[in-house]
Amino acid sequence: MKSQFYAIIDSQNIKTVYASYERGTNGGKKVKGRKRHISTDTEGNMLAIFVYTANIHDTKGGMEVASQTIYNYESVERFCGDEGCRGTCVDYVAREFDMEVDISERITPKFVLFPKRVGC
Repeated sequence: MKSQFYAIIDSQNIKTVYASYERGTNGGKKVKGRKRHISTDTEGNMLAIFVYTANIHDTKGGMEVASQTIYNYESVERFCGDEGCRGTCVDYVAREFDMEVDISERITPKFVLFPKRVGC
């Protein structure tokens, strides 16, 4: 019997200082550099990674890392991603692999200032 598991997709921007061909600007976060997309299982083990310029949107990077994950781990049955993965990535995974991508949404839509701790 084949085990089945859940994969989680997320991205991170990496600031680079050297100008090179493989460097872009993420307009939303105003970061010049690269971006990496990873997929992990629910225990945090890395399944796939995709590194690219920061000006490529999360939906396209999510499609690439989802493809790598599915090709390397056929037992993946679902994905989870944040709001950056919605749209194109969700449609691509549904069309190409007949799987669902669960999108986790923000708990609060705005910045919340927590009270300062006293006596720490």
